[in-house]
Amino acid sequence: MNTIEQLDTHYARQLGCTPDGLNSDRLTVIANENVAGIRFAKGIPMAVYALSKTGGSVFSVLPRLERATRAAVARRMPSGLGEDLCDTVQRALDPLIHVQFWFRGFRLYCEPSGFVDQSFGEVRDVADEDVDAWHMRDTYGGPVFGQIVYGRVVTWCAVKTLSETAWDLSIETRPEYRGRGYAKSAVSAAVRYCFENGRLVGWGCDRDNPASLRTALSVGFRHYALDFGCEEVV
Repeated sequence: MNTIEQLDTHYARQLGCTPDGLNSDRLTVIANENVAGIRFAKGIPMAVYALSKTGGSVFSVLPRLERATRAAVARRMPSGLGEDLCDTVQRALDPLIHVQFWFRGFRLYCEPSGFVDQSFGEVRDVADEDVDAWHMRDTYGGPVFGQIVYGRVVTWCAVKTLSETAWDLSIETRPEYRGRGYAKSAVSAAVRYCFENGRLVGWGCDRDNPASLRTALSVGFRHYALDFGCEEVV
């Protein structure tokens, strides 16, 4: 399989659909009890997770939300996960869910042929020496690459070792060190680690977070899909 076919299989498995479902011009709603455990997105437990590639969309929702979701999308003529469709679904489901937060994002991926290594200075796995990194490793399962500046960790990039296909990244930089290239450097180290372990690399960021998007694109990530969803308080 080529890279896109691998990604389609990976995300379809999480959504509870087939890879063909991600490449149609239709909008599909799937009742999926397992949506609560999707961990590459913003958080768990998820109540709704939707992905849109080329005009069609797949909504994976808890079974108790299926009817309301179908009614909401039936009132639209959707073309991907545009703002109107997201607004409509969010308004319809808000009364039915104790929502932690809603998100609207980009899904991106990186493969070896497109990778642009932006690492510099001292960057290494810091999970055994930094409390924040330790907690990130405990949450996501993989190493946490830190950019070291004058003996201090200023950026953390955690590897989410959550699938056999693509490992996602979680990145955080101290506010006073942003805009200096440290995030690109730590991300580059994490990307190399994923490739060394035979994985593609995934990236998710909010649509209103241009800094995160710029960081991803600068090291060779490419657009894959739009996503949308919410985490539920339980």
